[in-house]
Amino acid sequence: MEKIEPEVSEVVNFRKIIENLNNEFHQQKVENENLLKQKNDIELQLSEHCEWLRNANNRIAILEDELTHLKEVNERTIEILRMENEALNQKFNFFLSFKIIFSIIIVKLKFISEKFKLNYFQNFLNKLNI
Repeated sequence: MEKIEPEVSEVVNFRKIIENLNNEFHQQKVENENLLKQKNDIELQLSEHCEWLRNANNRIAILEDELTHLKEVNERTIEILRMENEALNQKFNFFLSFKIIFSIIIVKLKFISEKFKLNYFQNFLNKLNI
């Protein structure tokens, strides 16, 4: 009987050890499942953030293309306005020259009409209010 008692006691001890190991194993398994869930959640968040970054980069590319297009339109518009301004300056200079020449002619006509008493020209010039 003495031999059986230590064996029973050893069996009880072994069962306690096995139970403790099973408890530890279960705790490790639960902890492992929690860590795996956290890992999956983080991977999902990372995937979402990667998608956001892809979308942001696509939007940036679209905006850069639009900006480039607007710069080109702006440059063309500036060139068109510069050419129109140059044409208007040429017309202005032409009409200014014409006005100067016309003024000289009017002055000479006034002088001639007064000198030769040409009432027709004087009346005409007075109607022009010059």
